[in-house]
Amino acid sequence: MTIDFTAIIILLLIAAIIFGWLLANWGRGRGRDSRFKFYSSEYFKGLNFLLNEQPDKALEVFIRVAEVDSDTVETHFALGNLFRRRGEVDRAIRIHQNLIARPNLTRIHRAQALFELAEDYMRAGLLDRAETILLELLDIPNYTEPALRSLVSLYEQQKDWEQAITMRRRLQSHTNVSEEETIAQYYCELAQIALAGKDRALARRLLKRSQSHDSNCVRSNLVLAIMAEEDHDWVRSQKHYKCVLEHEIRYATEVLPSLARVTRHIDGQQTLESMLTGLLHGSPKASGYLAIAAILDPNLDDAVSQACIADYLRTEPSLRGLYEMFAAFTLHDSTNQIPDLQPLQTAVRNLLKNGPRYRCEECGFRSKTLYWQCPSCKTWNRTMPFHEISFTATGLSS
Repeated sequence: MTIDFTAIIILLLIAAIIFGWLLANWGRGRGRDSRFKFYSSEYFKGLNFLLNEQPDKALEVFIRVAEVDSDTVETHFALGNLFRRRGEVDRAIRIHQNLIARPNLTRIHRAQALFELAEDYMRAGLLDRAETILLELLDIPNYTEPALRSLVSLYEQQKDWEQAITMRRRLQSHTNVSEEETIAQYYCELAQIALAGKDRALARRLLKRSQSHDSNCVRSNLVLAIMAEEDHDWVRSQKHYKCVLEHEIRYATEVLPSLARVTRHIDGQQTLESMLTGLLHGSPKASGYLAIAAILDPNLDDAVSQACIADYLRTEPSLRGLYEMFAAFTLHDSTNQIPDLQPLQTAVRNLLKNGPRYRCEECGFRSKTLYWQCPSCKTWNRTMPFHEISFTATGLSS
């Protein structure tokens, strides 16, 4: 008969807590011998159930043994949390419900049990039950902030952005820590819903609300730029695309092809080159990001973009050797003094496309889709365009 590692941890945890309680109560009052015999007998009965992979029966015994008082209430919390972490939410719920039902539970422990039960319900997907408890906990000082954070998570899961905004504002007021950037993202979510419903006027108002909370919000500027381009409002579209790049040059791959397109509608290639030169002067890292954008989009064939590409291929550490080998080969077979980089540019484009396009700066999650809220760590506005040249994926690794 086998028992998994988590069950062993549970067994040891129970052993440490209950034996600690027995030792602490060894000298209290009369009848200590009979109490010790009872607890020992029941305790070993519970261990036997656990070892025989009958956790429900073991749980009943441990709940019965661990009489709730100031010495043993932590036993329940420890067991409940352990069950919830291993995904056995039903058992965690039973433990925390058992705690709440005890008439001799202190107010502090009752609040803790309610919060743990709300977390159980959240884990089980019973969001309406969790919401009811968390709203009750808002008025309990030590649980106001944890309850607000859990409610924010709950409303995000439900995509109830209005309620999420309300809770973020309350959280900001309670902690004095700015939540403005995340609130801006919520208004962008509402704008996307409005766009899906063909209400462009409402979407535009919501995006402006987003910018009132975060004037540099990349997402709202990007959506406003796309909307303006769809309306053939080239000047307004250009303004919003430029705002994105001036605030966050790493979005060049997302924005530059569109910015080039609308700028050409306005006044042609010369203005585009002037604009790109301004971006190069504004950020020391702009050249590399402009180069990657131009490599991925062959339509970015202006002189500034091509110069950025040549510099990138020549100086990027992962490409330097490949560039030198390619340049030597092409110059050997050509009368030109400058190598034709187009074949190398095409090869690098294929290498870039094989890798992930975005990475969360909070947890490192990578994907080929831009998520404004990271699917892994749930943080907002931390996913950035990311380009990694993968030689392994193309069979070019050493």
